[in-house]
Amino acid sequence: PLECVDVSATHPEAAGWIARGELPLMGASPDGLLVNETSGELQVLEVKCSSPFVSTARDSTGRGGMRVSDRPGKSGVGVWHVPQLQLEMLCAGPKCRAAVLVTLSAHDGATLYQVPRDDAYIHSMLAWLRKFHITFSVLKNGSPPENFNHHAEGYDAFLAETSRIAKSARVVYTMPQEEVQRDVVNNDFYFFSPSPAPRPAPAPRPA
Repeated sequence: PLECVDVSATHPEAAGWIARGELPLMGASPDGLLVNETSGELQVLEVKCSSPFVSTARDSTGRGGMRVSDRPGKSGVGVWHVPQLQLEMLCAGPKCRAAVLVTLSAHDGATLYQVPRDDAYIHSMLAWLRKFHITFSVLKNGSPPENFNHHAEGYDAFLAETSRIAKSARVVYTMPQEEVQRDVVNNDFYFFSPSPAPRPAPAPRPA
């Protein structure tokens, strides 16, 4: 929960917004925390898995299905992941200075990216959230219209900054498929295991 973090250490203006109820209750749930025991620095860990399934063409009855597609995971950090990663770093506290994003595919290994914390971006992100919260929750101006920030001054610049952060992510490690740890007991990814063959009857014991 963000209310457990001393936001004033990095974002004093946002701390005032929180105190006055101008921001909603917020939290974040990274998949893990990487802790440097020497320096105490934190990095949040987030894992994204690409789906190994694609839709098949519909038949004459209009029914479709799914099939396994041996496709690699998405390359790079998606722009839609940037706000999530920055919020996770904010909620992890001021010592969290980076995030590690793992993009895992079903057949083609994994790629680890490092995304640095950007406090100026976090401030902008919270400012846009504050505007949304006040307009549609505090002032109760009804449901937000489609593309409610489309013509807002400064929003295009915020989107461009989101894209810049995504493109600046550094590849930490490219993990081949054989290094990905899999469950050795239940390793049938997509299908139920076939029924075991019937065992032959035991040979009669000699008299």
